[in-house]
Amino acid sequence: MEKILFSPHAIEDKVLELADKLNKLYPDEPKALYPVLTPILQGGITFFQDVAKFLLFDAYVDCVGIRSYEGKQQGAFDLYKAWNVNLMDKDVWLIDDICDSGSTMAYLEKLAYDKGAKRVYKATLLKRHNCPMELDFSGYTIQDEWVFGYGMDHPDGLGRLSDSIFQV
Repeated sequence: MEKILFSPHAIEDKVLELADKLNKLYPDEPKALYPVLTPILQGGITFFQDVAKFLLFDAYVDCVGIRSYEGKQQGAFDLYKAWNVNLMDKDVWLIDDICDSGSTMAYLEKLAYDKGAKRVYKATLLKRHNCPMELDFSGYTIQDEWVFGYGMDHPDGLGRLSDSIFQV
């Protein structure tokens, strides 16, 4: 049976919290200093879109697509969509739905630095309680249960369109 872990209202609280943090960091940047906001496909899109509605500054936006999971098992990384934006001397924000082990974030962080990023920030809506990755923003800490909704898929591949987050 599925249980609601986070309602739309609880999610919105964290959306607004991240937007406020970003607005304070980039109040009046000249174009050359605009950050690169990077939603991580597929799951990070919903969180990013909601945060973007509350941003008061302009930014470069470029998704990256990376696969590392076959069902519930993490495997090798497959970067199927890389940045098209020049990252040289830019702040890069990696924005995702969940940080499980931190290995995907670590992989993308290294890649961004290899492409010349000045600083890489990491933000997720959810973080597993045993994830060792240091994040610049994390909305909620969860246990090891499988979650879906709000951009994250159910083990059957569905469920991303829900405005709540559920535990399987």
